[in-house]
Amino acid sequence: MSKVTTVTFEDARCSLRTLKEQRIKYEITQKELADKIGVSKQYLTMLEKGTRPLTEGLREKVAHAIDELRILKSNCRLDVMVDYVRIHFVRPDRALGKAV
Repeated sequence: MSKVTTVTFEDARCSLRTLKEQRIKYEITQKELADKIGVSKQYLTMLEKGTRPLTEGLREKVAHAIDELRILKSNCRLDVMVDYVRIHFVRPDRALGKAV
């Protein structure tokens, strides 16, 4: 089982260099990250080089995107099987203790 770490907002906010380092560390391509945060690959390159400012809102998007893409690229799997579900609806007139 692999260890799961979370990229915090602080990780993405440290510096523009850290942005690129985080992206490379988790083997995320510029295209993947750019698509996830809703910018062009060229704009992401400018962010990484520091020729465009990384706004607070975009920093948060980047942190979430890196974290999500890192998890998707990992070998973590979640298998869910629902075998039986029992749903009971209480009628409003019976909820008050009234008999019908």
